Amino acid sequence: MNPLILKTLLLIVLLTASTKCWDWDPLDLEKNIQTTKTTTNTIIEKILSGDNQQIQKVKRAVEEVLDPLFDEKFLQLLYQIQSIIDKNFKQITYHIQEEINKVLDKIFDLVTQTANKGKELIDKPLEEIIAILKNESSHKADILTYDITADTIRNLDKVDLSIYNISCSDKTLADKLIYAVVKDLPWIPNPWDKCRILTDKKFPWKSVLYKLFKFFTLNELYEYMKCNLFVDYNGKSPIDNILKTYRELELFAGDMRCASVALVAPENLVYFVNEMVDSIRRIEIYQKLLNWN
Repeated sequence: MNPLILKTLLLIVLLTASTKCWDWDPLDLEKNIQTTKTTTNTIIEKILSGDNQQIQKVKRAVEEVLDPLFDEKFLQLLYQIQSIIDKNFKQITYHIQEEINKVLDKIFDLVTQTANKGKELIDKPLEEIIAILKNESSHKADILTYDITADTIRNLDKVDLSIYNISCSDKTLADKLIYAVVKDLPWIPNPWDKCRILTDKKFPWKSVLYKLFKFFTLNELYEYMKCNLFVDYNGKSPIDNILKTYRELELFAGDMRCASVALVAPENLVYFVNEMVDSIRRIEIYQKLLNWN
């Protein structure tokens, strides 16, 4: 074999061996969440090993700080990963695996920093340890969330381009996406339409009751369509129908995110990514209910 090729192959093997690739099941988000929680607990147990009262005090402080962070921040990041995978037809590509590695590495690094910091504060009262850790960890988690959300948006753009051959930065795309929705809606405004009324309440300064759909902003159109998708559902609606509708909403939120790129609306980008994440969260809940039934 050519020596250059041999060296190249050896380098690839070494790089692969030295990089931790976190396993992620594209079809079972709950499994990924539990694996992340288990790894988080393992890190804490390893750093704060021992049964003496001082160590147990620090462990309690660390858990009191990290448990809410997991629910409020870390889960959001895991759902963001899933939103990219969903958009990519449930496939994990090289770029997505890179994002998985980055997110989990940063989560576990933050957990490690928090546990180590707690250990340094072992002689302080419990309340003081919690206050110090909460202040530092919350700030770091906010930075992490901002960083990962920006990466999520970039990865969703890559998926749109590679899978759907759509460049979200195309200025004409927003009009195309909006037209695709509006063309199937009634042309004449109906001020008694329940979803128009609800949307109008959300945007009281815009007066959408009599506005033509083609003049709706992205946010107005999204809120109207979101209402319209679920307007006929109630407590007796079949779970599988609700589940399918949330999947439809996830796709629609993804389209509105793409349109926001075209319109250079950065605040909308984050909003629609969060809407995709919320849909995935609800899909998980209703999928469990469907499985139980």
